Amino acid sequence: KDYHSNLCNSTAWTVVLKPSNANFLKSAITWSEYSLVVTKNNPYYLDTLAQLYYKDGQKQKAVETQTLAVKYLNDEVEQETATEIRETLTKMQEGTY
Repeated sequence: KDYHSNLCNSTAWTVVLKPSNANFLKSAITWSEYSLVVTKNNPYYLDTLAQLYYKDGQKQKAVETQTLAVKYLNDEVEQETATEIRETLTKMQEGTY
């Protein structure tokens, strides 16, 4: 179960990292949403989904999802990653992402 969830998130994340994969944006959103069905409230997965929503023009949904990513940050999340997730939320809210 966790393996499939992680695989879906990892695949979706490649679309976030490589704008040339924009043709796969809708599919990546589906994969990312699935990863959260299997592994609820995972801040890494929420961050991926939020960034995909933003790239797809769903900016309000992106901010709401990134807010959840920040909400579910915990001690298991690396400090550097937690900082990046918070900074991404700020950029999305300010329209500078």
